[in-house]
Amino acid sequence: MAIVNYRNLRDVSIDIIVACLSESFADYFVQMPSDPEFWRVRFKNARVDQELSWGAFDQDKLVAFIINGIDIQDQVLTAFNTGTGVLPAYRGKQVVDKMYSYGMSELKKKGVKRCSLEVIDKNDRAIRVYERIGFQLNHKLHCYKGSLSVTKEVVIQEVLHKEVIESESNQNYSWDNTNETIAIAGDTYQTYKVFLKDQTKSIGYFIINPLNGYIAQLESKNHQWDYIFSGICQISKEIKINNIKDDRDQLLSYIEKIKLTNTINQIEMEMDIYEN
Repeated sequence: MAIVNYRNLRDVSIDIIVACLSESFADYFVQMPSDPEFWRVRFKNARVDQELSWGAFDQDKLVAFIINGIDIQDQVLTAFNTGTGVLPAYRGKQVVDKMYSYGMSELKKKGVKRCSLEVIDKNDRAIRVYERIGFQLNHKLHCYKGSLSVTKEVVIQEVLHKEVIESESNQNYSWDNTNETIAIAGDTYQTYKVFLKDQTKSIGYFIINPLNGYIAQLESKNHQWDYIFSGICQISKEIKINNIKDDRDQLLSYIEKIKLTNTINQIEMEMDIYEN
């Protein structure tokens, strides 16, 4: 059993990638979708560049992969690892190290200055691999779901997403919840400003997928979270929020107060790369 080559995924179909992904994640902490259409949408929203994503091949069989989204994050051109998978038979052979080693020069040629990723905090094996490669902890990310019963009187108004974007609004959000992702997702999300009753100035906003209650962004002036979540209640009482950064103390305290369930936690890791 020998991996004969590493190359980019430019000419590899989504069906082949998903087949490898499904087998790689069969024993994972959470169940991963196996529908190629789900991953087409996810890869599009994550700004995936298959030419800057890599695979390990045993002859012509894809046995491992790293899928990279490429975009500006915090004013730095970044390669975000939106998925790494290794078939069970090929683990323990430093395949992930070798894929990063293979692809690093191509990232640098394209002007990428940083690599980033997210990993479930209980996945000690993967964390050790990424630390060995050179990644370091940036943030801890918290994920929640549950039912809302807050009942403050508020008025919500649907607006265009661009009406709530502020120059530094991306700093609170991980890759899949940034303004760029929401813009690409189009009609998937709806954006609402929240107003106190009889007031004309909004106290914050939230962005939600009304079909499943997923909250992509939420902000509140003066941390008036009771009112923001009361607004969310008008659209969906069952909600899910992923990847709240650990420095959003007051939001996290409020979520604990209303007893949403902490489903998993992730670690956001980064590695700066530079052309020699």
